[in-house]
Parts: sequence; structure tokens; C-alpha cells
Amino acid sequence: MMKSMKPRSGLVSCLVACATLTGSVAMAQATKPSANAAASPTKATQVSPPPQFVSRLPQPGKTLVLPKGKPVTVTGMTLKGGGAVKEDSVVTLTWDDKGLDAVFDNTDSAIASEFATTRDSVKFWKDDSVELLLDIGHRHDTRTPATQPIEIALSVAGGLLDAKGRDVGFNIEGIESTVARTEKGWRASIHIPWKGLGAEPKVNEVWGLNLGRIDHEGKADANPKHMSWSPYSGADFKEVNEWGHVVFAPADATPESEGVKAAVEAIRKRHDDVIAATIFPQTEKTLALPQGEAVKATGFVNMNTDAPELQPTSATMKWTPEAIEFVFDCTDGAIAAAYSEHDAIKMWKDDCVVVWLDPGHTHNTEGKFLQIMCSATGAVHDIRNGDPKFDIEGLKSAVVRTDKGWQATIKIPWQGLGVEPPKPGEAWGFNMSRIDQPGVWDYTKTDLTTWAPGAKDGQIDRWGHLVFVAAKAGADDPALKQARLAIDKMHESRRQAILASQAN
Repeated sequence: MMKSMKPRSGLVSCLVACATLTGSVAMAQATKPSANAAASPTKATQVSPPPQFVSRLPQPGKTLVLPKGKPVTVTGMTLKGGGAVKEDSVVTLTWDDKGLDAVFDNTDSAIASEFATTRDSVKFWKDDSVELLLDIGHRHDTRTPATQPIEIALSVAGGLLDAKGRDVGFNIEGIESTVARTEKGWRASIHIPWKGLGAEPKVNEVWGLNLGRIDHEGKADANPKHMSWSPYSGADFKEVNEWGHVVFAPADATPESEGVKAAVEAIRKRHDDVIAATIFPQTEKTLALPQGEAVKATGFVNMNTDAPELQPTSATMKWTPEAIEFVFDCTDGAIAAAYSEHDAIKMWKDDCVVVWLDPGHTHNTEGKFLQIMCSATGAVHDIRNGDPKFDIEGLKSAVVRTDKGWQATIKIPWQGLGVEPPKPGEAWGFNMSRIDQPGVWDYTKTDLTTWAPGAKDGQIDRWGHLVFVAAKAGADDPALKQARLAIDKMHESRRQAILASQAN
């Protein structure tokens, strides 16, 4: 959902420490019927690939080697955004030819068990619950229905939720679950049959993996404790790019087995591919903007799937020594326009367009950028460096209805931004997005689109660029070439900083 209050600080806000497992805990026999449940769990084997990929991608210290037929215990969950948990969970994982078993033993002194008693309950999060998340084949691809990750959750009240991406209508045939109270809390057991899942791992195949838990204090509250095995930034432990991994190894595997080593190398290679494809800004999304000349941009795509926008959007921009102006033309057959006050915090429930600016192309890690949102009512919500109270002095906006939908004009004076007019050859980080409601707000049907593919909210490292050049400047203009070199230099600097952070 588009952020309208405090934008996130981009990629580096997602950098999290790569914690290691803190040992194993002996565990009672699983209540879920499994041929392997009676065997003694072994300590989770962790393999740490070389620190050659950024830690917004899955944690290199969170790679489990899971020998076939041998239960492995997993500990070390952390709180949302970091920090140790007081009431831990011990998870035992086992796989064989039939499926995957997961048993969560949860320490819990005050159990919340009231709402989620049915399959796929919409109030699932109000109960204490556990979750197992799988990225089949370690795809790192959430953009098509076929490659969406799997979420399996079990409430202490016995309610089971299984979903593929956002599709809660997806059900795993033959899945089994049990819940039982224990002396220290409660136990949740889940059996996932490969046949019902529609996928079965090969020996030494890698899947993305995360384990999570929601813990209330005896009754549903607005801010339960969110825990996750693979530490995450605090945005969402269902974000596949922050998960760990499981290597489905043969029964006699060790960390030094050739197949395991090959699997770890495959993880590293896949992460390199993901970095190249998705982390840094789109070089093709660099607009040269000659002074005084209008430049038109199109090609918005869904920010979650990269699918083409449902209704076309175009943006025409022009800059002068006084200001920069954006004109959005939005095809829209059913306009949502309810919030007309300035800085309305629920403006994202309207049809809106948004301009994102990183003056000077800083790629800063402190969330220092500008977000200017304009509703179909003509109202504006302007934010600088995360401060929603900031107002751009002299900002002008206007909205008119058109034959095809609506048009929004946003004129932003440099002085009101608190910056000097850009010089020819100067590059800024830049993106545009649109919130397209189906007549009235409906989260499930909202089309969230972006000009720079994959750029969600304030993910500054995924934006494109504006290059300010002199009037009538051509493609071979020296200032444009200078800007492109500066953009490449900044991107390499960011990459090195991220790798250094990972290594430390």
C-alpha cells in the first residue's frame, strides 16, 4: 500500500544483521504423525556463504542443511526490527519422500485463543499463531501467480491458513495440523504433503524458508510481538527477499558434502542475479530533461507484479530556473476522490499520483527524499525527509476532469524545496507512481503502479533518474554524458557500501 505518512528509508533501512543460530534445544516427540518424529533431533547445521551479496537479500547465516529423514531443531527467533524474544519457539523440521513436517514448541505464559478457529480465517492475526513460509525453488520471484511463495499458518485455536501469495483461496490438499497445550505453552504441528503442494524438492535443492510467530499477551491486542527466524527489517517477515534457506540434503550430508557446497554456491549465484536484476535503479529509466522543453513519460507497471497498468497513465514534465512542473493524464473510468484537505493521512484511499525526488541523486540511507502526492480532489500531501508536517512553500496543484478520466498538474518551485535550481548535467533520483482505486477504496482491487519497475513506496535504490540539461541538448550533449558517469559512480559506491556493511 502506498505510504502517505512516513516513507521508508529505502534499501538500507532493510539491512539487518545476519544472526547465527544460538544452539539447539532438546524437543519432545512431535504430535504430528510422521515416520521420523520419534528420532532424536539433530542440531541445525548452518552454512554461511561468502559475504558477496547484500543483506536485504536473504541472510547468509540463515541457511539450514536438512538431511533427509533426520529431524533438525531450529531456534533463535528475533523480534520485528531486531531484538531477542522472551518467550521463544523451538521448531523441528523433517522431510522425506512424502512431505515436510514442522513442529513448533512455543513457550507462552498468556495464550490468546479466540478468533481463528476456521480455515483461512480473516481474523487469524488476532490469535497466537505460527507461520512457515516457502519460496519453492529459491526463485525470489513474487511477480507471477505461478512463482508466488507459500504461506502456511496455524493458530493456537486450531485454525489453519494456507495461501499462495495473496491468494487465500489456495489450499494444500492433504495438509494436516494439530495443536496441543504443553506445560510451558503450546505446540503446533503441520504436515505438508509434496503432492498437495504441487512441488517436491530434489536432493540438494534449495528453497527459500522463513519461520514466524505472532504472540499476544493473553488476548488480542493491536501490537502483538512479531517474531521471525530470519531477521527482517520490520516491514514484513513475509518479504521473500529477507528469508533464509533450506537445503534438502541426503541423509548422510554434512556441511562439507559436495552437494551441499554446490547448493550454497547456487544460493550465492542466485543472489548475484537478483542484485543485478532488482536492487539498483533502472538505467533505462533515465530521462534527459532539456530546460524549458516538455518531456513525456509512459510505461507504468504494477509495483508488485510488473504487469501493465490497468488504466493508462502518462506524465509530462518541464523545468525552468524557477520550478519543475508535472502534468499527469490518468485514464480512469471510476474516480475515487474523497479527501480534499491538505496532508490528509488517508489520501491513499483516493485516486492519486505521486512524485518522488532524491535531489542530487544521493541514494542516502536516512530516508531523505521528497514525496509529493496529489489526490483526484486536487489536495496535496507533501513530505520531506519523513516529515509529513513539511509544506513546500509556493507549491501549486490543480485537477480537472477529462473525457478519459482526470488530469493533475503539480508545480514545485525550487525555492520552496529549499534547493538551488539544478545545473545542466545534474542528476536527481526520481520516480512517479499512481494509486488507482476502483471507484471506491478497495485494497484487493487497487492498482498500485510505478514508473520505475519494482520501486515500492520510498525504495530510493529502485528509482530512475532525471538529468537536467540545457535547452535543445541532444543525446551527445557533454552534460548528459557527465551525468551518466556520475550515476554509474554513485551506484558502484552504493554497492561497495552495502557489501562492506554485509562483511562487517
